[in-house]
Amino acid sequence: GDAGIARTTTRIAVGLEDPRMFVAHMQRVAELAIDPVLPGFSDAFPDGAWIDEIFHRISREMHDHHLNSLPKYSELSS
Repeated sequence: GDAGIARTTTRIAVGLEDPRMFVAHMQRVAELAIDPVLPGFSDAFPDGAWIDEIFHRISREMHDHHLNSLPKYSELSS
């Protein structure tokens, strides 16, 4: 169209949502739009247990990184 948006254009908005929702949406899009042309394409997505495991591991690592970057109480109370 005039705005340069084709039927195959994908809009990705990033915010504070659970990133697993993004993966779930992409898998659903693949099921609806790609599987009819390439049957089984969406089967190549990782399974839910793996996605949960990697999400929890990375979330813990990022939280620990954030906590370790904060000043010590003694630095705040001086």
